Amino acid sequence: MIELNDSLFIAEGSHRATYRHPADDGKCLKIVKSGSLEKRRKRNKKWYKRLRRLSAFDETHKDLQAYRQFGTDEDKLKHIPRFHGMVETSLGPAMLLDLVSNEDGTPALSLRDYLNSEKNRNSLKEALVELGQHLVAQAIVVRDFSIGDVMVRKELNEEIKLFIVDGLGGSELIPLSSIPFFARLKAARRVDRFFEKIMQNYPDLQLHPTTVPHE
Repeated sequence: MIELNDSLFIAEGSHRATYRHPADDGKCLKIVKSGSLEKRRKRNKKWYKRLRRLSAFDETHKDLQAYRQFGTDEDKLKHIPRFHGMVETSLGPAMLLDLVSNEDGTPALSLRDYLNSEKNRNSLKEALVELGQHLVAQAIVVRDFSIGDVMVRKELNEEIKLFIVDGLGGSELIPLSSIPFFARLKAARRVDRFFEKIMQNYPDLQLHPTTVPHE
């Protein structure tokens, strides 16, 4: 079992928390926060969804489903941290993942923090466009696309690469996203909506709608 403590804490959302691996600086552990599943079920506005079992509210299950679909496909994993299996920790079961950091070893910023700290936001434009095109071409649908769930890795040559660290996997009743054509269409809609949100808050960063490639 891996022992975790507050000194290893990295960040948290409403549902999960991330910790640095105590014995491997290149890895991190993503854990469901105690009581978060119960809170998510209780807050759901649709009464019939509140009847579901707790596991239905666990985003880790959706992430695992996505990673199973990606397998070892290098193209699919280009903008996604590597997953190394589930492990037991003192805080419960955890996803063992590569930790996204800058090439010089310093901590990578979230896209939100980077946008707020960087004066020349256009330096991100090429990386955002490349990410959007990649998601559409590879038919990868991100269910919850927010600037807090994307990490910015800076290379030594100042190039930027973006990684999606949350929101993988679908939430459809009818899994149309398992069909590549429909998945590309949905991926394009999610990317365009993501770009629109960015431009609403950062109007100096102009991003054009993505295009869906033909077979």
